[in-house]
Amino acid sequence: MPKQYTWNEDERKYFQCLDSKLSDIEKKHISLKRLSNGSIETYYKTYPLGKIKLQGRKHSMQILKSLYDYDVIEGNVNDFIDRIDDVLKYMRKYCK
Repeated sequence: MPKQYTWNEDERKYFQCLDSKLSDIEKKHISLKRLSNGSIETYYKTYPLGKIKLQGRKHSMQILKSLYDYDVIEGNVNDFIDRIDDVLKYMRKYCK
């Protein structure tokens, strides 16, 4: 049986910050999907915006930079919050 994950404080903090930077229209189109390794994949409409892993010992975030390029960074929730603007920049440029 797969492991069941529950929301932790880091995930709440990150997604509250992301939510605060979205317009009301953008908020209606955001969806989240929990993956089997504990990561959360964020979508705008049907477009993926990257993944964030704040479960377990190693935390990481995938940031899409263009349709063909991405970065993966490791760190803590504050490092990832600092990069939310990169996620929004990608979303507003490529996900229409």
